[in-house]
Amino acid sequence: MTSVYFLGLYSTLPPQAVILSRAIDTSSYSFLTSGTVTEYLNFAARTLAQRTERGKRQTLGLDKYPFAVHCYKRGDGLTAIAITRPDYPTRPIYSVMYKSIDDYEKIHGAKWKTQLVDTPVASASLIADLKSYQNVEEADKLLAIQKTLGEVKEITRATMDKLLERGETIESLVKKSDDLCNHSKDMFDKSKKLNGCCRRWFGM
Repeated sequence: MTSVYFLGLYSTLPPQAVILSRAIDTSSYSFLTSGTVTEYLNFAARTLAQRTERGKRQTLGLDKYPFAVHCYKRGDGLTAIAITRPDYPTRPIYSVMYKSIDDYEKIHGAKWKTQLVDTPVASASLIADLKSYQNVEEADKLLAIQKTLGEVKEITRATMDKLLERGETIESLVKKSDDLCNHSKDMFDKSKKLNGCCRRWFGM
């Protein structure tokens, strides 16, 4: 079963967070639902990237969905996002997020600062990390080897309500999102009206 669904890097210098690279694993879901799940992962990742303060680490629990969204935004705006199962421990997932930033900068340097459009292509290292960190025990072994990653501390636990601005709702965010097609937006509306249908849709 998939434990890490999403690893991505974003520039948050433009008005809307820009994808620099991302890797996604929705193999736990059927062909019919994987596309919609991917859109919701993209939506959650970009939303948290945009709304996390610079220099902060933040984990967002989605109480109605089987995901936790983790964000590390550096002081300069370069941001790593991971989406995992809710019970995935924070230490290995934040460490692989630090690693993904280091790996990206070794290849691309500071080019991310001038990027204005999404490039949702996964680098080889991001794909490898997504695969390696599926197993938490194996991830801990990798951490023991990687001495330069530093400690994971000061992680803020967030809820969607805390991310919303005054007068804003999750429904209004969904409607404005370019990450969701009309079908996915309709699915969200129907799930709210049917009080739990979306949970069945996602196989919970």
